[in-house]
Amino acid sequence: RPPPSISRRDLEEWADDRNTAITGLRLLGLFGVREKWKERKEREGAEGATLGWQRMATTSLYFGMRDILDPSASFQELVGRKLVVPPVLGTLVYGPGGRDEDEVAAAVANWSESVAAWDFRTVIPAHFDIAEAGSADWRAAFEVWRGKESQAYPEEDVKCLADVREFLVRRRIIFEPANRPKRS
Repeated sequence: RPPPSISRRDLEEWADDRNTAITGLRLLGLFGVREKWKERKEREGAEGATLGWQRMATTSLYFGMRDILDPSASFQELVGRKLVVPPVLGTLVYGPGGRDEDEVAAAVANWSESVAAWDFRTVIPAHFDIAEAGSADWRAAFEVWRGKESQAYPEEDVKCLADVREFLVRRRIIFEPANRPKRS
């Protein structure tokens, strides 16, 4: 459910396949939008607002997911969790996690574990609905950075962010454990 601060007009604009973002992606031939756009019909009414919210939310989290025109599968994957670390944060800032030699993953794991030690039943995220969630839900959201074998995000949804991360690592803007400069 979209937050009340997002107007219905904005939601409907994001649902319109002729909006600036979708048109740009279609003209550039990115993410398969051109091919999928040809197969689609324009959506209206409540379905349009729902589609607009799904597009708005998933685009802000992934920048480009498996199906930009119909993000319902990507959206359902995220809303199926009580808490989620935004993919853009988890991929570009925290990194992939799950590696003992990664000091960023260790710092994230330590911080998330210290928060999980608190007694809480409600989490107020920055961008989404308030969640009735406790320590177990918090730990589940951060498990990949605690070295657990899991996939933080669906690979086909995070591909764009992974490509951005790879580009930033190659340019030495962000670092992997192997190429991180040593602190003096």
